[in-house]
Amino acid sequence: MKTKAELIDWQKRSQARTLIEQGKTIEAIKLVRVEAGLGLAEARDLVCDHGDLL
Repeated sequence: MKTKAELIDWQKRSQARTLIEQGKTIEAIKLVRVEAGLGLAEARDLVCDHGDLL
């Protein structure tokens, strides 16, 4: 079974990490939400609490 981060292809994960590093958390959440098909809370948790997994 894939983790939530693994639902996102590696290029988009890299893009999300870059956004996080640039302080663009909202944009990273939007990207993760769309790419992984997650709800807002799940995407926020993944980006804010586990950004190192992306």
